[in-house]
Amino acid sequence: MGYNGNTRLHLLKQNSFRTLAGSAQALNSLAFLSNTRAASISDEGDVALLDLSAGNGEILQGMQGKALNLAASADGKLLVAGSDTGAITRWDGATGKPLPALSGGQLPLVYGLAVSSDGALIAAAGPARDPRIEIWDAAGGKLLHTIGDSSVPIAALTFQPRGNLLGIATIDGKLQLWDAKAGTLAETISAPAEQGRFSTLAFSPDGTLLITGAPTGDITFWDARNARRVAALPALDRNRSGVFTATFSADGAQLALGLGDQSVRVLELPAGR
Repeated sequence: MGYNGNTRLHLLKQNSFRTLAGSAQALNSLAFLSNTRAASISDEGDVALLDLSAGNGEILQGMQGKALNLAASADGKLLVAGSDTGAITRWDGATGKPLPALSGGQLPLVYGLAVSSDGALIAAAGPARDPRIEIWDAAGGKLLHTIGDSSVPIAALTFQPRGNLLGIATIDGKLQLWDAKAGTLAETISAPAEQGRFSTLAFSPDGTLLITGAPTGDITFWDARNARRVAALPALDRNRSGVFTATFSADGAQLALGLGDQSVRVLELPAGR
């Protein structure tokens, strides 16, 4: 996704791509529901359900406010949007039918958004002026916990697949691992002084490995079970372009990184890592 809101979908096996127009105001404008279905945020702040194989889509009903970000459960059964009003809107990922919106939260807008892999929990983070994180019970629509430091802005957040952890990177150089169900802090990792802070993070599909990227371009691999560093990679280019997005392939064999030089790098990971 670029700063102009456009998103490129790359078909690696075919060495081709297609461009989707989106909202320049959105923070994360695309969420995959399956290999052929995705959701995207339009220029108007609506959420559209896309059929990638047919090349068409439809606007989903029920959006409260203008959408700023999207997230979906791993099975594609739950789609969630955070808005500029603080509302959290939900849809059935299979049908596009709107589900009751989550209400009762205190965020002025939803700056960050994540859904647990099983769709049971939703995490919503506020903006720099109010960076609290609300954790919701998706099925019951109940606010379970409000966590985090309300004075330190959030850089990234993501749930651990097959586990209870919520990873939160803050701009003061901390990575906190919270037990999302209990609402308690499990581990804190500090960024090395030379990296300054963590600009992105991602869990492997089995939840055992956590990677962090830094504005310096450095990449670090952590054991999510004990927060110990297991490997590190230096910047991928001579200009030390920062790493600002990261995601694993579904089988954990590849790692895609979005760099500050506007490139996307795909790394092949060793088997049995």
